[in-house]
Amino acid sequence: MEEKMAENHEINENKGEEISKSPEEDVEKEESTIEEEEIESPSQQLEKERDELLDKYLRALANYENLRKRMQQEKENIYNFGIARVFREVLPVIDDLGRAFDSLEKEDMENKHDGFIKGVRIIYSKLINILKNHLIEPYDSEGEKFDPSRHEAVHVVESDKEEGTILEEVEKGYIIKDKVLRPARVIVATSREELKETEDSEEKDNKIKEENKDN
Repeated sequence: MEEKMAENHEINENKGEEISKSPEEDVEKEESTIEEEEIESPSQQLEKERDELLDKYLRALANYENLRKRMQQEKENIYNFGIARVFREVLPVIDDLGRAFDSLEKEDMENKHDGFIKGVRIIYSKLINILKNHLIEPYDSEGEKFDPSRHEAVHVVESDKEEGTILEEVEKGYIIKDKVLRPARVIVATSREELKETEDSEEKDNKIKEENKDN
C-alpha cells in the first residue's frame, strides 16, 4: 500500500510540473508566433521600399511645383512693379496730349495746323496701344460711387445728387490687370449738412494750426 501511495504522489508531482510549465510554454509559443509574423518576406520588403520611395518622390515633386509657382509669382510681381513704375511717369504726358486735343477741338484749330496735329495724334494713339499691350487701361469714374481704393477726391461740391456720387473726373484713373495703377482724381457730391460739417472741421483745424504757430 505504501508503494501505491508513493506512485500516486509521484503522479501528482508530475502533473503539478506539467501544469506549472504549461503557461510558460504558451508564452514562448506566442512569442515565437509573433516573431514569425514580424519577419517580412522579400516581396513585402520590396513593396515597403517602393512605397517609401514613391512617397519621397511625390513630396519632392510637390515641393518643386510650389517653388516653381512661387518663383513665377515673384517674377510677375517684379515685372509688374517695373512696368507700373515706368508708366506712372508716362501717364501725365498722355494726359497732357489728351487735354491738348480736347482744347484744339473746342477752338477748331485742327484745320490750321493739320499736318502737325495728325502727327501728334499718331504718337498719342501709339502710346495708348502700348498701354493696352501691357494690360493698362483707363476706367471711367463720372457718375460712379466714390471708392477710396479707386478714387482720390480733390474737391467736394454741394449737389442734389446722392452723396458720394462722382460729379466730374479731373484726371483719369488707370488699372493694370486688376490692380489700380493710378487712382482717378475726382470731384464728389455732398449734402449741405455734410459740406457745412467739413467746412467747420477745416476751419477748426486751421484755427488750431494758427494757435500752435503763435505759441
